[in-house]
Amino acid sequence: MTVESRLRPGPPVMKLVGYNFAATPGRLIVRPCDYRLQAGTCLAMDLPHHAFVDYGGTLRGYYRHDCPNPTVENNPLAICLGVCGYLLVEEQGQRFLLQIERSENLASLEGEWGPSVAGVVDYADSYCTLDDLVRGALGAELAEELGFGPDEYSIVPLAWAIELFRGERPQVFCLVRTSLGREEVTARLEAVDPTHREFKSYQFIPHIRDAAPDNEPFGPLDFEARMNLVLLNEKLG
Repeated sequence: MTVESRLRPGPPVMKLVGYNFAATPGRLIVRPCDYRLQAGTCLAMDLPHHAFVDYGGTLRGYYRHDCPNPTVENNPLAICLGVCGYLLVEEQGQRFLLQIERSENLASLEGEWGPSVAGVVDYADSYCTLDDLVRGALGAELAEELGFGPDEYSIVPLAWAIELFRGERPQVFCLVRTSLGREEVTARLEAVDPTHREFKSYQFIPHIRDAAPDNEPFGPLDFEARMNLVLLNEKLG
């Protein structure tokens, strides 16, 4: 596919093959997966391709033809774990959220307004718990995308969800708190190498209690940001 072919090879990512949250503690079963497989399936489901002409023209129709009720165990797509989070900045009793306009060269949701950080989880066998995984994976995104050090933020996991829009891939939504102010966060963003930035613009929006994600000042958000914002508002009240 076009999206898959333009991606560079990278480290393996973490594909979910099973889970049991009824156990104590909850368990995930994962295996390594090539990132390009995820981008070519879950992230490019609606990309037209001649191979799927008899199934509506896209992978979405094709994979549902033989798998009408996908589960984690039988899903033929590369359903790799993702993490995302909104950064909350507090200044003199006021709360602000960092909102990112995604770069046009990303593999999905390109050019749309999303949460502060988002990414797929790289495969590692060093995580002992889901909490370890979330903090390690989102911490890596914070370092890469925002230039944050490990002692400059705290992560509050909010919820686990299955993203129906992207082939039932699993996603963990988070709130990220920092003691840094907007001026310092802006300096970190501007210091990110322009050739590696995952954003093309950004803004700090005031956190408004009970604000709906489709109202001002949020504007048109992608579905990932909308879900993250709803969960964040429930947590903060």
